[in-house]
Amino acid sequence: MGTISANKLAGLSIIVGSILSIIFFTIRPGGGLVGGNVDPADAAASIAAFLANSDMASLSFFFVPIGLILFFYGMRTLVENLQGSDGAPIARLGVVFFLLALIGWTTSSALALVIAGGNAGAAAGAVYVISLGINMTSSIFGALAFLLIALGLSTNSDFNKVFALVIAAISAIILVASIWAGKDLSMLQTTSMISGVGYIVTVVWVVTLGLGLLKKG
Repeated sequence: MGTISANKLAGLSIIVGSILSIIFFTIRPGGGLVGGNVDPADAAASIAAFLANSDMASLSFFFVPIGLILFFYGMRTLVENLQGSDGAPIARLGVVFFLLALIGWTTSSALALVIAGGNAGAAAGAVYVISLGINMTSSIFGALAFLLIALGLSTNSDFNKVFALVIAAISAIILVASIWAGKDLSMLQTTSMISGVGYIVTVVWVVTLGLGLLKKG
């Protein structure tokens, strides 16, 4: 049986995980390319979009967490390689925040799967609200995670400083927007669009990080 180095596995995990998660995030019913662009603050409309596109919703809410888990493994390995170097402490803190975000996003996706499968029944509204609350908190943690990781990597000569700082700036904008949306749900749809664009740019960045690990071998 063949073997693969930790760096190569981490590189593949970052690339596959980030691309997988962004693809299925984009096609999620009600918030992406399927089922119209529904305001996530509108529970009834969002639930209707899930139920009307239950197969696509199930695929989306199942594969997004898998992609994020792969990505987390890869990023943790990448940050571990920074041991003792500039930026390592702040990047490790970012990984901790991403783990918390990952747990929240996975839980939120599990609740959305219950709704999409038609198993929530009369409690669908309550389940959706809980899922939304967890997702909003996780989005704040996720933006903070990318901000810290990008700042940490920007101080290390092995990485593109300018690109890392651009991602840090984007993450800061998403962080502010996510906190704002948490206080004012009327801004949630706008924030979701801003975050979507920001995460697409971030995926391009993390893919370059994954390619770097593959070359490192």
